[in-house]
Amino acid sequence: MDNRYNYSHFIIYKINTIDKTLIDNIVFQYDSKNFPEFTDTLILSADYDGIPMNEEQLDEINQDSDFIHETLFTQLY
Repeated sequence: MDNRYNYSHFIIYKINTIDKTLIDNIVFQYDSKNFPEFTDTLILSADYDGIPMNEEQLDEINQDSDFIHETLFTQLY
């Protein structure tokens, strides 16, 4: 029996992790009529550690609705 394995069929995923404490200068798109849920809120732009975030980073952070909701409330109130 051959003890070698062929791992070529495995896909290795890079897990992107963003340290949310380094995000600032956030510009939101939201409708105040949706208060307090703000379900359609998006982050249009933000800085990460002082550098403007690119579209890929913004897409990733916009998937975290808890972060968006908490951050928006912090900025509004």
